[in-house]
Amino acid sequence: MSEHPQRGHTAIAAAIVVAGVLISASMFVAVSGATRTTTRTVTTTTTTMDQEDPPPSTSSSAHGLALLLSINASQLTPGQALDVSLSLTNILSTTNNLTADGGAWASLPEVSLGPCGNLNHGFGYLVAQGFYTASNASSATPLALYAPGIYNCPAVFKFSYYLFQPYSYLAALCGSGEGSCIQFPASYSGAVRGSWGADGSSPGTFASFRPGVYTVLAVAEWGQVDALHFTVT
Repeated sequence: MSEHPQRGHTAIAAAIVVAGVLISASMFVAVSGATRTTTRTVTTTTTTMDQEDPPPSTSSSAHGLALLLSINASQLTPGQALDVSLSLTNILSTTNNLTADGGAWASLPEVSLGPCGNLNHGFGYLVAQGFYTASNASSATPLALYAPGIYNCPAVFKFSYYLFQPYSYLAALCGSGEGSCIQFPASYSGAVRGSWGADGSSPGTFASFRPGVYTVLAVAEWGQVDALHFTVT
């Protein structure tokens, strides 16, 4: 006798479940159908992130050596540092033996790697106010990038030739005697924020780069000349 009411409850519950399934199915179909209708009118847009321009760079080659110059930006604000990077790389698959010729600098712009000059490294750079190119680089007037004073500079010796390793900026300065070579990386990285000047009342006055156009010139002993420009706004 007790089983009959239980079966009745089970049947009712099953009916409710079936109805629920039917209702859910009909709701799903309605939502799914609405979604299909809606997606036909939706326009999808893609947002891309702005990418910064790569740092300005340039290079020139001669005698199997490539001189690469790069700076951090083509536009600076007053007081912002100018980052300068240089490298002199042998682009040959063999060791590059080049004669050291100090007299070659006579026809090239005055460049350095610091207050002590270029220390026989065979390359250097300058910053000049104005717009210059490789063709008129010799007419550029270098700004005084380092404070006037007395510096403890290393001795500079007379060397006969340079040896650059294959596909490398690793080099050696060599004299005429056997074993008289000094190894060094032909690369440089530094930052400057302005120049030093002198007048009658305050010698050695530092000033940030003023608004205007400037040129960075990199020069190597074997005739390579690179030029990049930046503007201070």
